[in-house]
Amino acid sequence: MKLPGRSANPGEYRYGFQGQEQDDEVKGTGNSVNYKHRMYDPKIARFLAIDPIYKDYPYYSPYAFSGNRVIDAIELEGLQPGVLFSNPNKAFEDFAVLFNDNSIRDNLEYGIKIYSVVDKNGVKHYSYTIPVKGSGSGSGVNIGSINLPSGTNLEAWGHTHAASTVNAKSFGNTVYDDELFSGKEYSPPMKATASTPAAPAVMPVGDRGVSWSLGVDGYVVTPGAKLLKYSFTGNKLVSPIPSTKTIPKDTGPGTGVKGTAAKSTSTYEIKSGDTLWSIAKRYQTSVKAIKAENKLSSNDIYAGDTLKITN
Repeated sequence: MKLPGRSANPGEYRYGFQGQEQDDEVKGTGNSVNYKHRMYDPKIARFLAIDPIYKDYPYYSPYAFSGNRVIDAIELEGLQPGVLFSNPNKAFEDFAVLFNDNSIRDNLEYGIKIYSVVDKNGVKHYSYTIPVKGSGSGSGVNIGSINLPSGTNLEAWGHTHAASTVNAKSFGNTVYDDELFSGKEYSPPMKATASTPAAPAVMPVGDRGVSWSLGVDGYVVTPGAKLLKYSFTGNKLVSPIPSTKTIPKDTGPGTGVKGTAAKSTSTYEIKSGDTLWSIAKRYQTSVKAIKAENKLSSNDIYAGDTLKITN
């Protein structure tokens, strides 16, 4: 935003707040920022149009910026807030904590793409897309159908393995195990180049096949609460990934039916702009459950306070 009494010569630099492109033709230099899906006015700190996906976030104002989370979240395209992490492992760990229990109870695989975004200081951060579900029990997720926010780069993909099963399932020439990153090691490899790993004579299938089709590393969180990583360039598993958080696991019969996710309790520090509705949605629980666990008599919450959340 252009401040009264101050001037500068920005030259050819056309990017402003959060690295978004400035549109100086609308209201003068630095007074309108293009977030692709809607324009932002720094003077009044508001978007000039409603969020195109506001129906997915009924607990936010449709004009809100990054879900009113201006400290730990950013707006990539004027759609939804994105929480940033220091590396892909941390981004996937967050996904595993929040969604493995849902995957187990639904007996459906959940999938994401992990992407990077570079801030104005040249620092790379990581986040992940809104999870998508598989179409049925034993069915994988169509990772290729997930779109990335513009201005970001694909770094990896990740998924859950739904409920536990005691029986291995065969898919073509690969053996599936819900506690492993599926797909056989390829052999023999073709000659590698300077920029790509050795290509397989026959393309891998299963989870490894997805990594090869995308050209990036892959992650899986298992019903046994393991975090596994497959290195695309090294064609090997890098596991287990150390985690400082409690990953939900299936405590059910392990027969391939909808499982029972072990409940875990975490502590959440309330941030500016949070509501009980937004926190409940993030943790796949309910406002009623959060209020009961924390003995709240109203929906009023305050930034800096902490909540215990069991889901």
